[in-house]
Amino acid sequence: MPPEHRAWMDAAVTMLREQRQEEVIAGPVAVEIVAIWPMPKARPAWCDRERWKRREQTIGIPYATKPDADNVGKIVLDALVEAGILEDDRFVVQLHIGKQAVPEVGRIDVWVTPV
Repeated sequence: MPPEHRAWMDAAVTMLREQRQEEVIAGPVAVEIVAIWPMPKARPAWCDRERWKRREQTIGIPYATKPDADNVGKIVLDALVEAGILEDDRFVVQLHIGKQAVPEVGRIDVWVTPV
């Protein structure tokens, strides 16, 4: 894992441990992850001109650059396990990952739902 990802994961684990209120989940769950990055200053090559013009009126633009969605998912799931939210990431039976760029500061939102 690259050092910048490890640093993010360590910070996420600390926050998750502070927010944890329930027992460790040891059964099937659905996880939804929305990774939100700050909007680039200039239009990226992968963003069409019309979408770029509407970026302020919509919820942003798709973030089609690194890190890859599967890597975002892996880091978040590892953080959930390390923080004691999930017993093991093998219990994730449904996983949805989205990446957006928005005008505000970036963040990652995570929802874990027992199924």
